[in-house]
Amino acid sequence: MASTLKVDTIQTNDGTGTIALQNQLSGLASASMPTGSVLQVVYGSNLTQTTSSSSSYVTTGITATITPTSTSSKILVLTKMTARGTTATDVNTKIYKNSSAISGMASTKYNNQASEPSDLVDTYLDSPSTTSATTYTLYAQSSVNGQAITIKAGNTRGSITLMEIAG
Repeated sequence: MASTLKVDTIQTNDGTGTIALQNQLSGLASASMPTGSVLQVVYGSNLTQTTSSSSSYVTTGITATITPTSTSSKILVLTKMTARGTTATDVNTKIYKNSSAISGMASTKYNNQASEPSDLVDTYLDSPSTTSATTYTLYAQSSVNGQAITIKAGNTRGSITLMEIAG
């Protein structure tokens, strides 16, 4: 036999508030989620293969934008890109937030253009302290100016995942 509970409101245990019920649980907003909860996930990817011979960091086209729901939120940034270098160059990556570098770097050591590409994976936990739209982009560079690197070698998908974590 099924039971039905009918109530108009639920009062908190300490009596300091109530949760109104109107065909759904409406009192649980993202701001009231426990610290460490994932509030939203944004994904971006790019399939375009490019090359660069610059020792300056250049965009890979792997980018995503997230709008945090609270200034206390953290953003966990996860990136993956496949690349390879030529001659004696390494491929280095950095994560940029709104055009400024925020991460250390992921790097793959020299691997000949004819060899298999390497995956570069980077993670970074950012504290943007804003509720404005924030863009994260993966950049790459050749460690030796004039030596070519191939970004997203072999037509693999480069990706970036942004997770807002309740602070």
